Amino acid sequence: MSQALENGIKQGISAESLGRQIRQYLNNPDMMYRRYHLKKAMADGTKRDVVEWRRRVIDEQGKVRFVKEDLAHVGTGVYRSARQNALRLTITETNMAYNYANCERWSSEPYVLGIRIRTSANHPEKDICDELAGDYPKDFMWRGWHPRCRCSMSSILIDRNSEEWKYLCSLPEKEYRAYKSPNLVPNVPEKFSKWCERNADRLDLARENGKLPYFVRDNQKVVSDLLGWKEKQAIKHGYMGTKLGRKEANEAYKYYVDSKPIKLSDEQKKNVQEIAKEMGITKGLAPMTFFEANNGRANVNYRKGGIYKANCQSCVVVHEARLRGLDITALGYSNKKDSVQFQLGEHFEDAWINPKTGKVPSPTIIKGGDLIGKAEKQMKSVGRYHVGINYNAVEGHILTAEKTADEMLYLYDAQSGNFINIDEFREAESFEILKVDKFLISKDVLKKNSKIV
Repeated sequence: MSQALENGIKQGISAESLGRQIRQYLNNPDMMYRRYHLKKAMADGTKRDVVEWRRRVIDEQGKVRFVKEDLAHVGTGVYRSARQNALRLTITETNMAYNYANCERWSSEPYVLGIRIRTSANHPEKDICDELAGDYPKDFMWRGWHPRCRCSMSSILIDRNSEEWKYLCSLPEKEYRAYKSPNLVPNVPEKFSKWCERNADRLDLARENGKLPYFVRDNQKVVSDLLGWKEKQAIKHGYMGTKLGRKEANEAYKYYVDSKPIKLSDEQKKNVQEIAKEMGITKGLAPMTFFEANNGRANVNYRKGGIYKANCQSCVVVHEARLRGLDITALGYSNKKDSVQFQLGEHFEDAWINPKTGKVPSPTIIKGGDLIGKAEKQMKSVGRYHVGINYNAVEGHILTAEKTADEMLYLYDAQSGNFINIDEFREAESFEILKVDKFLISKDVLKKNSKIV
């Protein structure tokens, strides 16, 4: 679904057409109800128009029928129509992509003073859009206030008849790019500040669960200053690398299609059996092939987003545990400092035990210079690795890597289920690399980071 959305937005496909393409990936791709108006005789002898809902079903002969039944309870924000559910997604994602691109471009242009967010003229009822409309600083990242948001955004520009414009046009390229206007929109509107203060408890809870709305998550520094949030420690989650191109991904898949289940040492077999006993796993326990361990099963709730798109520190361990025969999946991320997930994000090596010493191993830290070259050199031995990537002060990621006997290096994201291009991380600040295929898994850490599938 993600790939279809990405390609559709790049090609400029309409939301309606794109919705038809992704409908097959919905949980209920054929859901449809039809409303019937019927004349029914009442007790007093009068006839009244009664609305009756019928659900579309396809019988064994392939014929479409509409059967009477109560409306399915689908929950907030979900339609009883596959078409509308697909449209909600494609409209939202398309608008978000264009708004994000505009914000990125305007934030770097010296003639832009700020952004103006307006409500749509076709706005049926008052909501958050009316309250938060206004002028914002040029570096405010806005993708929309809510799914299917109809609001629009425009740039606030320097007056072309002003002396400032003439001065800006006279500057050489380097000074032009560095110019900062004294007339920039300085702060978010007061009504935005009041909205944040009024919803502080809800935002605190959303932050705790990793479910902040985009306009808060993208502008966390602004909201943090308003609500007094303390800056979190840098943790290895949240940065998504670029997937391999089709040709390279096919090569990786071809390698793993022919791969055999991994071989375990006697100590590792005993380790797996002890973990299985403590977790109550009674089936399987035979090492899996890559595809048996994969298929998104290391993180089955990934599409739910939130805490399941920030749990890479758990997913890499679970993926290796699955290769060793444990049919488990990762739990979501917790940013509580005393949680195992948070601690593992800070020190992913805590999930491993060196069988020779009985102690937690230390990863090799790589900084400065040609990071990619140094990383590839560090992973020259055949085997499986975990790679911690510190991208900047607040973003990072943890991947699994495998160096094959034919000198190929494959990076796999156990969190999303994608093969990743290592070149994406050339601008990272540092790497932490640990070869894990000979180590034992910490029983306590794995139990608190996973559950039986």
